[in-house]
Amino acid sequence: MGCFFRARFWWVLPLFCLVGCGYHLQPAQRSLPRGIKRVAVPVFDNNTLAAGLELDYTNALIRELAKSHWVEIAASSEDAEGILEGKLVSLSKTGAGHGIYRNNNEKELVSEYLVELTVQLKLRDVKTREILWENEVNQPARYLATDQPLRNDSLQRLALRQLANSVMEKMREALFSQF
Repeated sequence: MGCFFRARFWWVLPLFCLVGCGYHLQPAQRSLPRGIKRVAVPVFDNNTLAAGLELDYTNALIRELAKSHWVEIAASSEDAEGILEGKLVSLSKTGAGHGIYRNNNEKELVSEYLVELTVQLKLRDVKTREILWENEVNQPARYLATDQPLRNDSLQRLALRQLANSVMEKMREALFSQF
């Protein structure tokens, strides 16, 4: 009987260690100004010539806010306490000078492009329309070039989509670190 009890005890001990006494660490509670808990995120304005890019950035911001668990995403501005308005301000593309090569027609081509996108984000109070927070980020992304223009367009689009995730992560961090 004693061996049976000891065998059961050693099986239960790790379970108690896993459960603990109910103590656990939580991240610091972060909030937006004026206690805003519900925000609407309308589709970003797009001042660039890259069509459809505004949807990528809007969705990236919504994903980042959902990950934070500090605010709720409202379906419309009528249901929200604040509105996060985004704008794609500018987009530039330059050939990176390193690695210029010649194709079959002996044309010189760049081997890499650098795109820079400037994104602006503002938090407005729904009732007063007052701007409570704003930030602007200008971030570059590089992508390899080919001698096929359509392929280059696809690679640029992919680079800008990946950039959306990192820019919106930075925006989320900046937004919640202020308050």
